[in-house]
Amino acid sequence: LVKDGDGTLTLSNAGNTYSGPTTVDGGTLAGFGAVDSDLTVNSATLAPGVGVGTFNAKSATFSAGATLDVGLDGADPGKLLAAGPIDLAGCSLSVTVGNGGVTQQNYVIAEGSSLTGTFGSVPSDYRVSYNGTQAILSRNYHALLFLVK
Repeated sequence: LVKDGDGTLTLSNAGNTYSGPTTVDGGTLAGFGAVDSDLTVNSATLAPGVGVGTFNAKSATFSAGATLDVGLDGADPGKLLAAGPIDLAGCSLSVTVGNGGVTQQNYVIAEGSSLTGTFGSVPSDYRVSYNGTQAILSRNYHALLFLVK
C-alpha cells in the first residue's frame, strides 16, 4: 500500500490483509486496527486511532519530515504499536485534544520492541520521555505566580 498526495486515507479494519510494505509519501494515513506490514512515513502524517485508538504495524520508520499526530481524549490516547522496532528519526509530534480533554499525567503514544530516535519538535504544552521501547507524552504544567498586595 502506498499513500501519496494530499488528503486522508482512513483504515478502520482490525486486520488489513494486503501484503507488502505500507508507505505514506503524502497526506495522512489515519485509523486503527492492524496492518500486517512494515510502515514507512515520509514527509507525511500518521494519525493513529482517528482521534483515539491503536494503530498496529510490524515496524515503523519515520523520516525527519514526517509527523505523528496523536489524539488525546480523556484516558485514551491515539497510539502507534509495533511488534518490531520504531525509528522516530527526528519527526514532528502533533497533539489533538478531544472533548474528553487531557486527564492523565502520562500517555504512551508509541511502543515497539525497541524505539530509536526522538521527536524533532513537540508542542510547547507537552514533553516526551523515552525508555527504549516507548515514547511517553506528558503535559507541561506551568506554575503561576500570583502576587497579592
